[in-house]
Amino acid sequence: MNLIKNVTLSQSELKFSRGDAKTFSGYASVFGGVDSYNDTIVKGAYSDVIEKINSGETRMPKMFINHKSWEIPVGKCTRIVEHVKGLYVESSS
Repeated sequence: MNLIKNVTLSQSELKFSRGDAKTFSGYASVFGGVDSYNDTIVKGAYSDVIEKINSGETRMPKMFINHKSWEIPVGKCTRIVEHVKGLYVESSS
């Protein structure tokens, strides 16, 4: 059974900074949609892990394209927040 979920570019919303900074931001997950596995992410789904990150109990996650953690990370989260729309992240490479 394949447990890897892929996100197409048309499903993505990325914002890149200008200048020398190598940062990007966007929604890693949005609430209320139904994905190809018939899963729906609801508000509050990330609150426990965000609390653990903020308390220092766990580290900020690295960012991989489509969760392929066996590949080289594309960045490391520098900020992670749950907004009304979904899980918003800022990352640097």
